[in-house]
Amino acid sequence: MKKRKKRKYKRVKIKYNYLIILGVIAYIFVRLLNNMTSYTVQVETVEYGDLVECINKQGVIIKDEQVILSQAQGNIDYLVQEGKRIPKNKKIAEIQKGEVDLQKKEKLDTINRRIDSIESNRNEEILKSDIHKIDVTTNRLREEIKTKLINSDIENIQNLKEELLEAIDKKSLIWGEKSIIGKNIKTLQEEKFKIENDLNSSVKNVFAQESGVISFNQDGYEDTLKLSSIDHLNSQYLSTVKNQENRIKKNGNVDVGNQIGKIINNHIWYIASILDEQETSHIKIGANVKVSKDGQVFSANVKNLYKDENKKNILVLEVDEEKVDFYDERVSNFNIIYRQVSGIKIPKNAVVTVKEKRGVYILSETGSAVFKELKSILGEDDEYIVLDYSDIKKNRIDTIDLYDELIINPKNIKEGQKIR
Repeated sequence: MKKRKKRKYKRVKIKYNYLIILGVIAYIFVRLLNNMTSYTVQVETVEYGDLVECINKQGVIIKDEQVILSQAQGNIDYLVQEGKRIPKNKKIAEIQKGEVDLQKKEKLDTINRRIDSIESNRNEEILKSDIHKIDVTTNRLREEIKTKLINSDIENIQNLKEELLEAIDKKSLIWGEKSIIGKNIKTLQEEKFKIENDLNSSVKNVFAQESGVISFNQDGYEDTLKLSSIDHLNSQYLSTVKNQENRIKKNGNVDVGNQIGKIINNHIWYIASILDEQETSHIKIGANVKVSKDGQVFSANVKNLYKDENKKNILVLEVDEEKVDFYDERVSNFNIIYRQVSGIKIPKNAVVTVKEKRGVYILSETGSAVFKELKSILGEDDEYIVLDYSDIKKNRIDTIDLYDELIINPKNIKEGQKIR
């Protein structure tokens, strides 16, 4: 009897020990599972941010541009740098119609200096300085010629002789029979006027008729994409427009009627785009929008929105910011920002629906998952939802708050689940 009781007691004790061991194992397993879960759950801090609603479109740039045509035939020499803004009446280029008389140009330069000396009540020291330089030059040339003759080195002697004669002639112009010394300012000005007329008869000056940015790219759209065309553009034609690179030669011969450049008004630009029907609901004539291009953001006004003969929607934006520089482009990609909101920014990969309520899971102070319904939504796109932070604070709305810890991809998360 005692043996039976003893065996029974042993069996109960063994079962009890098994239960304890199983309980310990189960506890360890649950702890490991919770730890594994906390390590695999991705958590982000909720922050304040922007939501930009925009339309990405290719746009054709229409400019207020004035084409400059050559009024003469000859060799052109440009005096301005491309891409720079120049004032009205700025000399852009010179077209040399014949051979330049270098001696006349040199004489004109000397007369101008003499006139400047007289008008400034200065003495002849400035011209004496020129005489000294010429004397040094002539002495050097004579010595070089003498040395070459002694050494029977006749190569280039003729060139040295010509340089010597030019130096002697220049000295006589300043101080000799042909001298301008002693002539009064009236006589000098008359002589200057005559030389300038002689030189100008062989040179055609090109001046800017308007102020703007100078461009030397002839893309072929100057006659069709004009300001007068912005209210009756054709979608088929716009879709064929491309950036064309046809640089005008900076130096060389030109004929009458050749395009030698263009002046672009950089105070105003237009961008024309073709919109889909659903995109037009976001755009209203007269509205102000933001436009971004290559990281640069600028303001624009919706100048017009109409249907062409093909029933396509044509959007025309007017840009009047000087900092925007499209002088050398005809087509580019633009983001037309029609709405921008700021607030609590929630990534959509954190959003779930629980009991027909759209919300997110956040971590409580104790590390458990807590469901929060999203309220006071300002806007959303494919990636984010933005909540009205001011409204939430003002009306003490129970929803997610800034700096909450947000659970990302919470597919298997349950309310109250221990995360950490």
